[in-house]
Amino acid sequence: MMKDALLDTTQVPILAMWKDESLTIPNKAARRLFHPSADLTKVKDRFDLVSKWHIWDEAFTKRLDPSEYPISVLIRTQTPFESRKIGIWDSETDRKLVMDCLGEAIRDERTGEFLAGIITCRDITSMTEQMNEIKEKDEQRFKLICDSMPQMIWTTTPEGMHDWFSQRWSVVLLL
Repeated sequence: MMKDALLDTTQVPILAMWKDESLTIPNKAARRLFHPSADLTKVKDRFDLVSKWHIWDEAFTKRLDPSEYPISVLIRTQTPFESRKIGIWDSETDRKLVMDCLGEAIRDERTGEFLAGIITCRDITSMTEQMNEIKEKDEQRFKLICDSMPQMIWTTTPEGMHDWFSQRWSVVLLL
């Protein structure tokens, strides 16, 4: 009871799973992030519970397969990790959240055998938004500086394809 109360009091989503996937334990903050359409009464097994989250890459361009979820990777590889970023929809606030996940291994003290994995997630949404704003402003400054120079400036992709031209190019191309 005390363990459950402690886990459910924190606002940090925490998810634990035995190595055989027989038991998945989400705390209250993690349960809040289940997809709104999730019917938890029809969970076939404890690993099926994992599929009730809808997790995306951090840019929300690709929905991840449950085998790609941080807890699944941790259980499969039995290797702890730091800073695995994911995107998840918070239906309570109707916002896209970016989470930074930490995966830790629980091992037998005597044998070192992997027993379970635990994932903790830190909400880094506002930090990500601030970084994107700074990046956008830096790009605007770069373009302003380049457009004010008399030289013709361009950038290319790693493959050598031109992907940006300063305004000076448009003057030359109109001539």
